[in-house]
Amino acid sequence: MAALACLVCCVSGELGAQQPRDESASDVRRNISNTDERPTTGDSGAFTLTYEGQQPLPGPHIGGRAVRVHSQGLYVTEKHYYVTGRLETPPKRALFLRFDRKNPKQAEYIDVTPSVDGQSRQRAEMDHPGGFDFDGSAFWIPVAISKPHSKSIVVKVAHETETLFSQWQAEQVFRVDDHIGAIAVDRHTGQLYGANWDTKIIYAWGTDGKLAKKVPRDRLIHDDADWALAVQDWKSISRDRILAAGLDKNPRRPAFVSRSVIDLVDVGRSALVARVRLPNPPGRDGTATREGMAVFDERLFLLPGDLGRDAVVYRYRINGRLE
Repeated sequence: MAALACLVCCVSGELGAQQPRDESASDVRRNISNTDERPTTGDSGAFTLTYEGQQPLPGPHIGGRAVRVHSQGLYVTEKHYYVTGRLETPPKRALFLRFDRKNPKQAEYIDVTPSVDGQSRQRAEMDHPGGFDFDGSAFWIPVAISKPHSKSIVVKVAHETETLFSQWQAEQVFRVDDHIGAIAVDRHTGQLYGANWDTKIIYAWGTDGKLAKKVPRDRLIHDDADWALAVQDWKSISRDRILAAGLDKNPRRPAFVSRSVIDLVDVGRSALVARVRLPNPPGRDGTATREGMAVFDERLFLLPGDLGRDAVVYRYRINGRLE
């Protein structure tokens, strides 16, 4: 089994109550020092990540047949995994899926592909949902044309506790003249933060879509113009703080250093609070932070693979605080 890591950085905050166990007794729990770079230090102590286990997610069935869905974003609750992804079987579509954590074969989905009036070709191309977040009552999901400098529509899906998931509706809220790959929702300020392709630009909007600011990547972290995290998924942790998972595309990164990165960013102070690098997930070749990431119940969850192919949710215990 591949080496696991105890990864050190500085943060604060509490994430929730004890979660149900979903792996067998063979779960591995091991800590190894993170030696690929000097740990980040800051004003609120440190946390570590301990690998706990993994849970495969089966491929969904649509129209009576198994299909492949290219995973994008992940959100975790006590009962469910919520996943955004692109249906790879033509015609490609943007899907929002829900899996029962105790019995992931119970999978549901809705189509969140936007309708673009009078632009059928663009609608057909707008099949790429991204990383997403939850504001306490609704999920905010960007759906884009799958290429840089394209277009996106931000949709909102209300969490309807009294309605079947298959009947949930995606409401188109606003359009963006760029490819938005991930959205985080700050529940305290009501702002949405969007990362474009490779996170070369970070946008902030109100929930009405009004642009509040637009920040070039080299200005997001005030003391690090070389910050080059291509965000795949990110989540608001507390006021102005976002936990981002992605790929380090800094050309100065040594080849032996993992490009799988989790950053805690304070967007209010334009500061990188903490950075963690992850090795490949146990038993898997490839980067851990390639697609979905979620935080729930003092755990970090990663979904780097595609549904219907090699989808596994990897779970790490967060020993420390994030807020």
